[in-house]
Amino acid sequence: MVIYKTLIKPVLMYGAETWVLSKADDLRLGVFEIKILRRICGSICEGVTWRSRYNEELYRLHDETDLVTTIRITRLRWAGHIVRMKIIYNKFK
Repeated sequence: MVIYKTLIKPVLMYGAETWVLSKADDLRLGVFEIKILRRICGSICEGVTWRSRYNEELYRLHDETDLVTTIRITRLRWAGHIVRMKIIYNKFK
């Protein structure tokens, strides 16, 4: 999980504050995140068979919000910064 948090997620989210995401983009990002987490976490051996981890298991192991929610939070934070910047700029005009 350290690899995902330190290498993959920051590269993936670069400039996410200015993205305009459609529902299809949200879906693609979610699918990409699950694929990467499955690859990092690996399969589970149940008896003699191996199976992929379920999404719930991956999110439990990852223990963070999903990528799309993180992008939305980042965009809201950036929008708040822009609003505060306009207010401060107007005070000194």
